[in-house]
Amino acid sequence: MGKAFACFSIALHNFKKWAVNPRLYILLLIEVLYLHSRLSPVGELCVRTERMRASGTPVEGFDLPAAVRESRYAGGNVLTYLTMADGSEAVATSDGKLADALKPGSTAYLYWNPAQAAVIGGSSYGA
Repeated sequence: MGKAFACFSIALHNFKKWAVNPRLYILLLIEVLYLHSRLSPVGELCVRTERMRASGTPVEGFDLPAAVRESRYAGGNVLTYLTMADGSEAVATSDGKLADALKPGSTAYLYWNPAQAAVIGGSSYGA
């Protein structure tokens, strides 16, 4: 929202200097804001550990491969510790037995129910 306000502030400040039809100027400003909203990162996504899942096969709509570091049984669930391509770590939870868990060194694909994720803060670029 801060970027949108900055765009409006600059636009209002420069409006007096531009020799342009005000209607065209407003349409141009709306188009710029729309494009910015479509192309800018939304923010950082937060998914609770118990909501994160890992699969041995790619899941449609998700492109998050990770290397399985280890799996542990924890009170009716299996926790799978993974390392992402950028070096960050993630933990996925699954129901089942440790014997059925993904094996260390294998590739897993992270996914979650989008309704259970939350967007937090600004973008990861400091906006």
